Amino acid sequence: MLKLSNHKLSSIIILILLISINIGMIVFTLDSFLTSNNQGYTILGTISLTNYDQDEYVDVINEGLEEWEDIADYHILYQNIEYPFDLTFFDFNIYESINQIVEDDINPLVVEFNMTKQHQLNDELIDTFGEHIMNKVDTEQLYIDILRDAKIMERLSTYRLQDYMQNSEQQTLLNSFTASSDSVNHALILEEASSFTITQNKRFSLLDALRDSNLENRELSYIATQLMQLSINSHFTSYDFTPYLIDEPEFVQTFANAEVLSSLGQDFSFYNTYDYDLEVTITALNENELVFSLYGYPYVNTYEDETTIISTIPFSSTYITNEILTDTTPEIIIEETTTDYIYLLLVTEGVDGHVYEISRKITHPNGTITYQLLYYQQTRTTTAIYEQNIVAKEG
Repeated sequence: MLKLSNHKLSSIIILILLISINIGMIVFTLDSFLTSNNQGYTILGTISLTNYDQDEYVDVINEGLEEWEDIADYHILYQNIEYPFDLTFFDFNIYESINQIVEDDINPLVVEFNMTKQHQLNDELIDTFGEHIMNKVDTEQLYIDILRDAKIMERLSTYRLQDYMQNSEQQTLLNSFTASSDSVNHALILEEASSFTITQNKRFSLLDALRDSNLENRELSYIATQLMQLSINSHFTSYDFTPYLIDEPEFVQTFANAEVLSSLGQDFSFYNTYDYDLEVTITALNENELVFSLYGYPYVNTYEDETTIISTIPFSSTYITNEILTDTTPEIIIEETTTDYIYLLLVTEGVDGHVYEISRKITHPNGTITYQLLYYQQTRTTTAIYEQNIVAKEG
């Protein structure tokens, strides 16, 4: 076993003592440094009262509040409707704030809502978002949070109304309709696409949403067309789609016509401008009908679709010679020129095509009405077909 001499043992003990003393001096010095730097560090909200006498506090605080009110931006937000919060709704109790100040610390302001102006705030929120929305909002908690931020003089604060609603409000039924088609596989749609999410602040793509499904183009096109109908009375914008140009299926409508071709990347998409997700569900009403539904937080505005013809495309006519037509042929049409009698029998009636403007009528809580252009749709012409016999006049 290794033995140390008395001299070496004494040296080690002295070394340990010196190290301990040095560590103690470092800790003492650091503590003294921190303590000295905290001395006089008195804050009210974001207003520094350092190096000011107490009889100067009122002027310093008033000046600080004026600067804060110039730059502070508080707003209440819901469905892209913004209410700018008026800071004059606050009553700042400067003297009570001073009485509660703890020196060398960060202190909150004493702030309350002006009771008279709080009634004005309630009325303005109803005018902005509608009573049907504000009845679902926990305004007590909203005002608590606004006061909390004012007490510490937050400069930028946004309060989303959906954060003050019950979670169940996000499952509000916004729109629903029933659809049927003999040309699509309803069972496959229910199996592969019973629900999907419309993500917040993002372009929704049907091909992306159903990329793992086994749906054929006909089923995808059917869903896309029904989504157009489902979403026309909603807030979605910036539709991107390709309508059927030939061989339109029976489920296509004047204002809802979208053909999806997955292998070509021909998609159906639109933009969700809201800061929260929505959900689409597809359920079975019976063996032949599907129910398409849209769920999300309740709408501030009401939406109605409007379809307007902006131009007409005249149909053309085709004539097929039929020499047995005479003036005694049932339903015959007789036209006459200076040299001929023209006998016509209508086989297929012609139909004009049209270009439609699909718009959205938006009614706001205060009764104001605005319009939003969504997209254009075109219907094809149907050629008129006639059998014809031209007989020259005698003499």
